[in-house]
Amino acid sequence: ASVTRKDFIFEAMRIISGRVYKTEDGKEEGVPGVKININSQSAITDENGEYIIRDLRNKSYQINFDEATIPAGYVVLEDKSRTIEFGPEPKIIKDFNFEIIKKSDVPKRIQHSLRKLVRKSLAWLKQKRENLVFACP
Repeated sequence: ASVTRKDFIFEAMRIISGRVYKTEDGKEEGVPGVKININSQSAITDENGEYIIRDLRNKSYQINFDEATIPAGYVVLEDKSRTIEFGPEPKIIKDFNFEIIKKSDVPKRIQHSLRKLVRKSLAWLKQKRENLVFACP
C-alpha cells in the first residue's frame, strides 16, 4: 500500500502532550527529567515538566512513565499506566497529566479523598432519599 500526502498529514496530527507536576505549598511546579513512555516512543519532561509525543498512529497506546526518573521521596497515587485509543481521525490530546506527591503526604491525600467521596455519597443519598424504600422485617 502506498502512503499518500493525506495519510501523512493525518498521521502527523495524532499528538499527546501533558505535564508531570508536584504541588508544593499549594502551588503546582513542573517536574523536569521524567521519562514518559508510549509504546515504543518516549519523551523526557522539560524544565516545566511538560512533554509532547507526536506522529502517533491509528491504534491503541499504553502511556506510562519510568518510575526511576521520579525524584526521590515522591510517588504517583493515580494509575501509573493508562490506555489511549486513536481512531482514523486526527486527534490532539492535551493536558494528559501526572501528579506526583511526597511519600509522607500519602496518608493525608488518601484521607482527603475519602472525606470527599463520603461527602459526595451523602449528598447523593440526601437527593435520592425520597425514592428509597426501606424494607423492615
